[in-house]
Amino acid sequence: MSNIKKETNFSLYRNLVIRIKSIVLNPQKEWINIHAQKKTINEVLTEFSLPMIALVSLATFLNYIFNHQGVNFELALKQAAVIFTALFGGLYLSYLLVKVLLPRYQFSGNADYAFRLVGYASGLWYVITLITSIIPELIILHLASFYSFYIIWATIDQEMDVTQKQKVTITALIGIIIHIIPYFVKHFLLKLIYF
Repeated sequence: MSNIKKETNFSLYRNLVIRIKSIVLNPQKEWINIHAQKKTINEVLTEFSLPMIALVSLATFLNYIFNHQGVNFELALKQAAVIFTALFGGLYLSYLLVKVLLPRYQFSGNADYAFRLVGYASGLWYVITLITSIIPELIILHLASFYSFYIIWATIDQEMDVTQKQKVTITALIGIIIHIIPYFVKHFLLKLIYF
């Protein structure tokens, strides 16, 4: 029985790596695959977003255990919880905003579409956060998160019944939303913890 679970976990993370690699290297083709699969909110959460958020949280925990003076388990746990909550809460708040914005800009798509858009577009942000959690000296890598705008554009540009101005506007809004909201949630939580 334990062999089946290990294979499932292995395949989950293998598929996760393949999806991230594909969405970064060939976003147009990968978005076509993503939308053809019509995954629900729960499927995107369990197969992509939650495993990525968990990896980032674990990396944050390990960073605070090994890279700070003394081993402060409590501080490491608090930081990991803050990161998990910021990324998870940011994901849902971003999704709610995007779900409201899409119809206002005449974009078709239901709630699942909006969540797929936010969840998969956040993938690069999660990877960058994971790397900088493990190696904090690579903070400049956060500049690469601007590539997320192109990843979003790769799917938004496929919409036929929308003007170019609407496409540019919604791409910019979604890109800003998926990067800014987790940041604000994180800093709000840190202020609460250390108040």
